[in-house]
Amino acid sequence: MTLNVMRFISGEEINFRVLIKDKNQNPIDPNTVRFIFKKPDGTKITFTSPDVVKIGTGDYEMNYAPIDKGYWRFRSEGDSPVVTAGEMSFIVETQF
Repeated sequence: MTLNVMRFISGEEINFRVLIKDKNQNPIDPNTVRFIFKKPDGTKITFTSPDVVKIGTGDYEMNYAPIDKGYWRFRSEGDSPVVTAGEMSFIVETQF
């Protein structure tokens, strides 16, 4: 099995967007939404509102341009009234 990892160029702006749902799969707004990035060196950067923008019920996004080259992890978290999380990985590389 081959997994495709998304690749981006250092400094390229990326749109991160999540849809948070309740146990019945209906969009829901948690009290707080966090977008957490783990850099290749292991340090973490956490964003909340106003950086994380509400688009609609349960629908949140932000643009971010990672600079550090290497393997990144992204995690979105929401808390009360619903506790949820989603994760993805991506690679940042030089242009040439």
